[in-house]
Amino acid sequence: MKKPIFDNIIMVDTCFSVSTDYLMKTCVELWTRKDVVDFLNDKKLEAMIPLCEDMNGSQLLKMYKMCEHDMDGMYKSLKSDLEIIHGHQNTLLLKVYIRFVDELKPYIPLSSGTTSKSVVFAIERLFSKFGRAIDVQREWSNYFDTTPPHLTTISSINRKFDEDGTLESLPRSGRPSSVLFEEKLDEIEEMVTSNPQLSIRQGAAQAGISKSSYQVAIKQLNFKPYRPTLIVELNEDDFDRRSEFCESWIEKFQNEPDLIDNIFWSDEAKFNMNTVVNRHNCTYWARENPYLKFEVPNTQQGVMVWCGISSSGVVGPYFFNDIVTGPLYKEMLVSYAWPQLKNKNFYFQHDGAGPHYAVIVREWLDRKFPDRWLGRRGPFDWPARSPDLSPCDFFLWNYLKDIVFKTPPATITELQDRIKTACEEIPEDVCRKACRSVLGRFRDCLNNEGQFLSY
Repeated sequence: MKKPIFDNIIMVDTCFSVSTDYLMKTCVELWTRKDVVDFLNDKKLEAMIPLCEDMNGSQLLKMYKMCEHDMDGMYKSLKSDLEIIHGHQNTLLLKVYIRFVDELKPYIPLSSGTTSKSVVFAIERLFSKFGRAIDVQREWSNYFDTTPPHLTTISSINRKFDEDGTLESLPRSGRPSSVLFEEKLDEIEEMVTSNPQLSIRQGAAQAGISKSSYQVAIKQLNFKPYRPTLIVELNEDDFDRRSEFCESWIEKFQNEPDLIDNIFWSDEAKFNMNTVVNRHNCTYWARENPYLKFEVPNTQQGVMVWCGISSSGVVGPYFFNDIVTGPLYKEMLVSYAWPQLKNKNFYFQHDGAGPHYAVIVREWLDRKFPDRWLGRRGPFDWPARSPDLSPCDFFLWNYLKDIVFKTPPATITELQDRIKTACEEIPEDVCRKACRSVLGRFRDCLNNEGQFLSY
C-alpha cells in the first residue's frame, strides 16, 4: 500500500536528513494528487509553509518539472488548485499556495500571446492576495508585462468566482443548442447530399439559419470539407525512379542532418490573371474523402515567375518577359540568382524542364555547384514529373497564389507587385518548416512505392 504523502511531509520539521529533491517531489505529488481534496484540512499541511518560504522560484520550477509539467500546461494545473482551495476555504493552504505562485511568477510567461483563460486565472490569483479590483490593477505591472485589465473586468471575474465557485462556464438552462435547429438537420442533409459543393454561406441562406448554426449542423451530420488534389500524370517507369531517388536522399539526410537546410530549391510558375485554379473555392462536402483530382493543364498563358526557397528564406521573384529558353534561364542564373547564392554552401535544385536541361545551363552549374546540384542528368538526377517532392510546388506557389489572388489583380503590373510583396513577407521560420518537411514527403513517397503525393 502506498504510504500517505502527508506522513512524509511532516518530516520536514523533524528530520534534516531528507533531501531537498525528495521534498520537492513530495510537494509536487500534493499538488497533482486527485485525492488532495480529502486532505485539505489536515494539520500536517503546516509543514509545507517553511519549505515553500525557503525555496526560490527556480527550485519551485524544478519541483513542478519533476512531475513533468510543461510551462504551457502550468496555468491549467495552477488554476485548478486555486479553485479547490477556494472551495474548501482553507486559509492555511491558500497562504502556502500564494507563496508558491508568487515565487513562480518570473517563470510563467504571461504575455500578449497568453490565452484568455490564463489572464482570468491571473486576475483571480491577484484578487486572492490584494482583495480589491483597484489594487489588482495597480499591482498588475509588478507581476506581468501586459496592459492591466479594466476594473470592470477584474470585478466581474472575481464576482463569478465567488458566486459559481469556478472560473469555467456553467451549463446553461433551456433547450440545448442542437435542438434549436434539430428540425433542420434532415433538410440540411438532403441539401448537402444533392449538392456537395454548396458553400457554407449558400447552405445557411437556403436553410434559413445563421452560418454558425449551419456549421454546427453539418458537423453533427459528420460532413467534412474536402478539396481537389492537383496531380501530374506519371509514366510506368517514374515510380521506380522516384522511389530510388527518395531512398538515396533519406540516407543522405540521415548521414548529414544539416544537409536539409542547405538545399536551394528553385522553380518557375505561371501566375495567370483570370484562370487560377483556386482549390479553396472548390470545397466538396462528404462523409468520406472522395479523393477528387484536377489534372493541371500545361498550356495556360500568364506571367512566368522564378523563385527559390531554402531554410533561410525566399530568393525572388524574377519575371521572364518572354518564353523561357536555355539562354534566358542561364542569364537569370548568372545575373540574378548567383550573386545571392555564391557565398552560401548550397546544393542547387531544379527540375528537368527543357531550359534547365540546356547544355550551357548544365555546364554552368557544374562550374558553380560542382557535384552539388540536383536536376536532369545532374550529379543527382532529379526524377521526372515530381513537383510533389519540391517545396516550390507543394508549398511556395500555393502559398503565394492564395495571397496574390485574394482579389483579382487589375493589371499585369499590379500582379507583379503583389507577387513581390508576398515573397518579401514570407517568414523565415515558415520557409524552414516547409523545406524540412521534404524528408517526410520523401519517406511517404518511398512507402507508397513512388506514387504521386497530394498537395
